[in-house]
Amino acid sequence: MHVGQSDTPAALARAAVGPERLVGLSVSSRAELAGAAGADVDYLGVGAVFGTPTKPEAESGGLELVRAAAERVRVPWFAIGGVDLDNAAEVAAAGAPGIAVVRAIRDAADPEAAARALRAALGEPSPS
Repeated sequence: MHVGQSDTPAALARAAVGPERLVGLSVSSRAELAGAAGADVDYLGVGAVFGTPTKPEAESGGLELVRAAAERVRVPWFAIGGVDLDNAAEVAAAGAPGIAVVRAIRDAADPEAAARALRAALGEPSPS
C-alpha cells in the first residue's frame, strides 16, 4: 500500500495491512522527509523532483530534495516526478538509489529500449 501525505496516515495504513505487506509513503519536501523519519514504512517515494504533467499540482523539489533524501533517508526510496532519460543520470548522481517513471516509458516509441536506456543512465547493467 502506498499513501500520500493527504491520504490515510502511514501508521493507520500499516495497521490495516499488517507487518507482512509493504507500506510506502510519498514525501515532497524537506519537512515531509523529517516527518517520515519515524514512520513505520518500508520505502519512500521522493518527489516530484521536476514538474510533470501527470501531477501538475505537485511542487517540484528539484535535485536539492534528492540530495536531502540521500543524506537523511534510511529506508529504500526512489525519486519520482518528471524523471526521464534527459535527467535520470543527474538524479542518480544527486543520490537517488532508484527512480520511478511514467511518461519516460509510456510515451516512448519503443518502451523496452526506453527502459534499457534509463537503466544505463542509472549505471545499471542491462538484463540479458
